[in-house]
Amino acid sequence: VQARTTELSAALAALQQVDQRRRQLFADVSHELRTPATAIRGEAQVALRGRDKPIEEYKDSLRRVADTAAQLGQVIDDLLVVAREDIDALAVRREPIDLRDPIAAALEQARGLAGSQQVRVESAPPPVHAMPVLGDAPRLQQLLAVLLDNAVRYSRPGGMVRLQVEPLQPQDQPPQWDLRVEDRGI
Repeated sequence: VQARTTELSAALAALQQVDQRRRQLFADVSHELRTPATAIRGEAQVALRGRDKPIEEYKDSLRRVADTAAQLGQVIDDLLVVAREDIDALAVRREPIDLRDPIAAALEQARGLAGSQQVRVESAPPPVHAMPVLGDAPRLQQLLAVLLDNAVRYSRPGGMVRLQVEPLQPQDQPPQWDLRVEDRGI
């Protein structure tokens, strides 16, 4: 009886752990889907608000919606991979990229949401020279977008969110950068 009780206790503990991981996965998935969906909604609301705008403003807004929808598609693709239990396919690529590109895309997406929340998103002007790094540009953009989205979402109207980027100087290693999202939200 003692051995069977021990086995059942271990099985219960394992099931509770699996359930906890499942709950965390759903929370993470909800967050990953909400961020681009909120950005798309914010862009559409800004485009539709107020006076008629020049055609270029509408085109810029539609381009941001399309870019964010592509990001949302990537998140959905990732979920399908996980659902198929092909976790190795989610490996982060480490290839030479210019960090300015994912930063600019994430900032542009965040500014769309920030306008509807009455929050400013600021960043120092990007350097003129390339910001080389080994990384996965879509994943970096996704990460920055989530961080900026959280900062904007939890800032008070009239607040400010700031993205700071500073070079690190590691010796005998590829270039590295310190990225920080700062806000005064709740």
